[in-house]
This record gives sequence, structure tokens and C-alpha cells, in this order.
Amino acid sequence: MAPAGGQHEAAPIYLLDVRVARGARTQAHGVLWDGVLNATVDDDVDGPSPIEALMAALAGCVARNLGSVVEHAHITLDGMEMRIAAERTDDPPAVTSMRLDLDVQADAPPDRMTRLIGLALRSGTITNTLARAVRLDVHATLNGEPLELIDEPLAGDLDGEPAGVRDHAVAPYLEHALPTDR
Repeated sequence: MAPAGGQHEAAPIYLLDVRVARGARTQAHGVLWDGVLNATVDDDVDGPSPIEALMAALAGCVARNLGSVVEHAHITLDGMEMRIAAERTDDPPAVTSMRLDLDVQADAPPDRMTRLIGLALRSGTITNTLARAVRLDVHATLNGEPLELIDEPLAGDLDGEPAGVRDHAVAPYLEHALPTDR
């Protein structure tokens, strides 16, 4: 139902202006970012390649969401490190799978951090978008110790079937991730 006045509430729209010119670097300009993309034959030094930009988007999504959920859970996040790998095919050219290795440094019980990581993954625009398109494997450690993440799909693929997300945590445990004493 439309709000009073007949206007619909608009979903967020993200804009990025990109300029590609022969003999010049590919320039990108967004609301919060200006930079160079390594997107043409002439761009052989500066900026991320398109696949690296995709992997950086995944890292940024996980870092932002995990930082937010641990803050709301009143846990001090000392840091996190991520290693992301992408596998690509040539026929047709596409990324077919990505692996995220995440090490979180925090003073938190492993079971609680497992649930918070799952919540961060399930609430991510990029994680859910990628889960529709590629196999996304997530492996996590807390202070170097492995976490046992639950095998739970994220958003599902475009046909409504669950995407192949392995070692992903949250599912029925989301309600226990955040403190109830607020």
C-alpha cells in the first residue's frame, strides 16, 4: 500500500559513473568512492580487475555487516582478516565459485560468534546476491580456532532453489545471537 500522498517508498538505488576512453584509465565515480578500475587493455597497473572488485565487494559487505552485528551484541571486535578466492570458467566466462576464509579476533564465545557471523552473512546485500550466482563457501575461525558453521543456504538462486552455500551459520539460531537484556 502506498503511503499518504500516493508516493511509494523507493528502494535504495546505487549509482556508479564509469568513463572508459581509448588510451586512458577507466575512471569510476560514486557517491562515496572515486577511483581507477583495471577494466581495459590500457589499464594494466592501477586499480582492481573486475573480479578483484567483486571480491572486494564481498569483503566490504562481510566487514561492514559483521562489525555492525558484533557492536549490537556488545562484543569488542579487535579485528578480522579475510582471504577470498574466486574460480572462473571460460565457456561461458563466469565466476563459478568463491571461497571466503574469515578469521575474527574478538573476545567472544565460539558459539555466539558462529551465530553472529551467520547473521552478518544472511543480512548482506552482496553475500545474498553472490549466493544467487555462484557457489559461496565460507570458512571461519575465531582467534585462529576453527568455528563449526552450520550448512545453511543464503538467499537462494534465481529459480528459488537454495544456492550452494556451505559452512554458513545462522538458520534457527538467529534469535539467540543478540543479547536480550536491552
